[in-house]
Amino acid sequence: MNEPCTCCHAASKTRLAGRALAGWVAVGLATLCGCTPTPPSVNYQVQELGVITGVLPLAVQLDLARWRSLKPGMKEAEVTALLGKPYRKDPRPTADSSPAVRHLYSWSYGEISFNSFNTKGTFSYAVVFHEGRVLEICDPWEGGFSPGGRPTVPELLIPNAGQILNHYPRFLDFRWQPSSGVYPMEYEVAVQVLEVDQSAAEHYEDYIRKTVDSNQATQLSEGKSKPEMDATAAGFARHLRERQGVHNTYSFRTHDIYLPLTWVGANTGRWRVRAVNHQGPSDWSAWRYFEFTK
Repeated sequence: MNEPCTCCHAASKTRLAGRALAGWVAVGLATLCGCTPTPPSVNYQVQELGVITGVLPLAVQLDLARWRSLKPGMKEAEVTALLGKPYRKDPRPTADSSPAVRHLYSWSYGEISFNSFNTKGTFSYAVVFHEGRVLEICDPWEGGFSPGGRPTVPELLIPNAGQILNHYPRFLDFRWQPSSGVYPMEYEVAVQVLEVDQSAAEHYEDYIRKTVDSNQATQLSEGKSKPEMDATAAGFARHLRERQGVHNTYSFRTHDIYLPLTWVGANTGRWRVRAVNHQGPSDWSAWRYFEFTK
């Protein structure tokens, strides 16, 4: 494999750690400074699959079609006729004795309870009563639950969109809200190391055009003929489209709503999640970007 030029080689060592990562960044930077890119010795799309084991969440399921028929103002007997007996309920308090105080109580009809070391918490379906009538209907997705049991798209929590990070070691905690749907459910997490920044990744065709134009300007100054330049530009653009600015993709599967990771290199990354159950997968969440600056 040919050595990258001095400017590319120096920049690559400060950008990403590891010989494989540094080699790829050297290729990307070479295209910007006019060097002839050479194929890397590693496949940038190699995926390393990690299965995160842990405690499966407890899922107490309910009939969502019946749940959607609940209405504020219903009496206890109407709720019981619709949903049956709750699996857990608060005792009914005495009637309010002061207009400034309301005594509320709750019946639980379903929950998804995570009990791993990192994510302890319960997401509940509950009916809140006041003096025998439904006051509030609570579910973990504020009414946006799955109508047929297929998973809904997970909501990403942290890292925040576009978050800039500068701590070292580069520990990362990926967290998301659980999906609605029939459990048991598994989450697939994709994390990508990028050779470009967020703006270039989101507007990749613009990035390709600017990069190819820059490379052609250098070739023109070196006296290359137009046919040579056109052929090089076409191959270069095709090469960039195949890579999509991605250095590497890491894939994980977990039943939890948490994924810890140690990041490699001061560079831009992105991540997304989808849920899968026996009915199939949800759509992927949108990519969310972050960047380590050192």
